Formats: sequence, C-alpha cells, structure tokens
Amino acid sequence: MDFPERKYAYSCDVTFGTNNEFGFDYLRDNMVIYQDQMVQRDLNYAIVDEVDSILIDEARTPLIISGPGAKSTDMYAVMAKAVAGLKEGADYTLDEKQKTVAAADSTVPKIEKILGINNLYAPENIELSHCFTAALRAKALMKRDRDYVVRNG
Repeated sequence: MDFPERKYAYSCDVTFGTNNEFGFDYLRDNMVIYQDQMVQRDLNYAIVDEVDSILIDEARTPLIISGPGAKSTDMYAVMAKAVAGLKEGADYTLDEKQKTVAAADSTVPKIEKILGINNLYAPENIELSHCFTAALRAKALMKRDRDYVVRNG
C-alpha cells in the first residue's frame, strides 16, 4: 500500500496485517522527521494470531530497514554451497508447520571447517552466522516455483 492507504488503514478501528507489515511500519514511523509522516497511531488492543511463532521463531530474523547495499553478495553464494550437502535429520531438523530449521550440534563445526573459521558465532562472524541461517532456511524451506521463481537462468 502507498502512504495514504496505510495511513487510512491505521486510522480505522480495526486494522488487519502481518507481523512484518506492522514491524516495518513501526520502523519507518521511527525514522520520519515530522509526526504527520507517521502512519501508525496509539493502539489500545492487539489480537495476535500465533504469538508464539512471532515471539520465538520470527524473532530470530530481525526486521532491518536499510539503504541500497554496497556489499558484495558473494557470501550468500559461498554459504549456499556450504549448506548444499547438508541432510535433513542428520544435519538439521525441519518443522514445516512452524517454518523453522535448526542446525544439529554437529553441523556448525562442519560449516566452520568449510569456511575456515574457528567460531561461527563469534562477534566478528555475526554476518556469516546470519548468512548461514538464511542459507539453511532457503535450502530446507524454500521450494522453486512455490517460494521463488527463476527466470532467464
């Protein structure tokens, strides 16, 4: 929706949306210069469906608003290759209903060896750990022609 549509939706007595929509609108509202540029207003109540999923599972993937990236996307390709050989059940567990993927304890050392690092979760490797999580989710959960489309190769 464009700004006037979002502003109108939030002015209604009942506003329906996803946690991501509300989250990104909240982030955008906190970046504006003037209060009239905000779309959300003070809320009295919220009814949240599947709150456990939002607070636990979705909380692992932070909402971030940023400008265009200048960094290379090579790490995503490297990480996609690193997780390509991982097997469900042995290297990770998958819960399709909850849309969660969890690496087995034995998987992280494999990935660290492939990447040539000592600790995937060390502060200096935070970007690598995020790429690993994204690559594992993509491998296990995302299906071609359902979750994404490949055109022209």
